[in-house]
Amino acid sequence: MSVDSSTSADSAPFFIVGCGRSGTTLLRSMLDSHPLVGVPLESLFIIDYLISRRAPSVLRKLLPREYELGEWGLACTPDDLADCATPSEMIDRVHRLYLREHGKSRWGQKTPRFVRYGELLLANYPQARFVHMIRDPRAVARSLLRSEVHRSTVLHAAQRWVTDVSAGLELERKHPEKVLRLRYESLVSDPESELKRVCDFLDLEFVERMLRFHERAPDAYGSYYQQIHSGLGRPVSTGSTETWREQLSRADIALIESLCASLMDELGYARESSGGSVRRDALKWRLRRLPRAMAQTLHYMKHRTGYLPCVIRRKLVLRTLGPVPINR
Repeated sequence: MSVDSSTSADSAPFFIVGCGRSGTTLLRSMLDSHPLVGVPLESLFIIDYLISRRAPSVLRKLLPREYELGEWGLACTPDDLADCATPSEMIDRVHRLYLREHGKSRWGQKTPRFVRYGELLLANYPQARFVHMIRDPRAVARSLLRSEVHRSTVLHAAQRWVTDVSAGLELERKHPEKVLRLRYESLVSDPESELKRVCDFLDLEFVERMLRFHERAPDAYGSYYQQIHSGLGRPVSTGSTETWREQLSRADIALIESLCASLMDELGYARESSGGSVRRDALKWRLRRLPRAMAQTLHYMKHRTGYLPCVIRRKLVLRTLGPVPINR
């Protein structure tokens, strides 16, 4: 199969990363509207392949069966990967097959959790670049709480924000030339200027149609993501930047700020509470999380039939059942 695998600076992959619900999907929709750029749907499977030590022949058989490739709308066979010798080549190949389907030439990835694996991604794609999306933790927590996909609690949302933002900032410190920090609040208040900054960083020509991303045909996110991505059919708005003030209680805000205080101060997000310690009953929060986790699983089973069995099969075959260290 002839698929260009060039890795010059202007064709190297890029990754949109950050804590979930920080605007990564909005940026993905904008960049995917560029005539040269193709950014498929979220692809958590990639990390398992990059850390696997299984023989390439095993990976070539397994990768075409990944559930997410079907969500991309991509039909892939082992023959498509026949000349790929490494996991990174195989991941690059499926993206280039996706690009060919859409008549584009530069691939990106929008899987927020990849902020935790920047070093791994750079080891496999040395010329890759990262756009690190950051959003006020109170707004992130409010969104994670209301999301039928994430089913979080205030405590777990704040902890996730700290984990992911810390990983992104560490990646920035280690590779300042590879990482661009982008605030959600800036993107929605001045989208043209911020998109131009992103395009400069990615060696892309800015095109005005990226600002009209909402005019395209509805994206193929499917019913699983229907609620949380419902705003993609509307123009950019600052309307959701302050809604946490009405939708979070004072106790919730105090807890979030207690956990996120140092990073909020570093990033310039003004705190409203006194900054004193807040009692965190771990057992209470675990009990609150349990029914939400069960509801999240049921949502998977209803709207992404076959996804969880696919994940289990992959991790068993690739022997990646354990947690992956952050920024390994």
